[in-house]
Amino acid sequence: MKQCSTGYDKIIDQSNGDQIVRVATNGFEHEIVAALDGLSQRFRDLGFDISTGPVVTFRSTEYLRNERSRDTAPLLWMHNVRPFVTQFPRKNGKPTHIAIKEGSKRLLLPAKRYLLLKRFTAKEEKRRLVAGIMEASDSYSEWVGLENHLNYVYRKGAELARVETVGLAAFFNTGLVDRYFRAISGNTQVNATEIRTMPVPDARMLAQIGEEVEEAKDLNSCTIERIVGRTLRLPESLIDALCEATQ
Repeated sequence: MKQCSTGYDKIIDQSNGDQIVRVATNGFEHEIVAALDGLSQRFRDLGFDISTGPVVTFRSTEYLRNERSRDTAPLLWMHNVRPFVTQFPRKNGKPTHIAIKEGSKRLLLPAKRYLLLKRFTAKEEKRRLVAGIMEASDSYSEWVGLENHLNYVYRKGAELARVETVGLAAFFNTGLVDRYFRAISGNTQVNATEIRTMPVPDARMLAQIGEEVEEAKDLNSCTIERIVGRTLRLPESLIDALCEATQ
């Protein structure tokens, strides 16, 4: 059996002050890891922050509602998040609203633009990363509840710009990043700590990606791979392979 070896620095990434284990299982994945590791920025370098949804439902049952009323806000779950969008209401047999009361205010977030990431996926699912965008207009209230199986991306004291949010959503929704994330994370949970240390395009690139995605007439998975790949100046052969893998 032919054996191959790789350097310690290719398995343990200590370049950003953290120790991240990457397990690329073939040449294709090695090329992906090398391409993203070549980016100079990390998620946390661009002023983004990421937190876990505050609503732990089994601890908040007194505030959960099945019907909308004057004193409720939408409650978003993982099934509400789809690539680039948030679909509400998308009922799944679970409460879709949360009461706005003195005791629940600590669980609610201002209704504004967020990038939402599913925290968990089943092992058989094709994608580990799914990124949707929530706009203020997606909520019928000035508040929104995010269930604990969601991560949300935001800026402290400011709002995410639309173009950078679309660019970041496109980046996370690529097969490129999905395979990279699988190489650095062996479990099915999307951990906020791992996201903070992930390499990402710089602000100019994110804006360029966002603008091209917004202008695209046929926004399929391959279109997204090509927009992101060409912005990052990836080899065409790698972009073609990623397109083929997403079919």
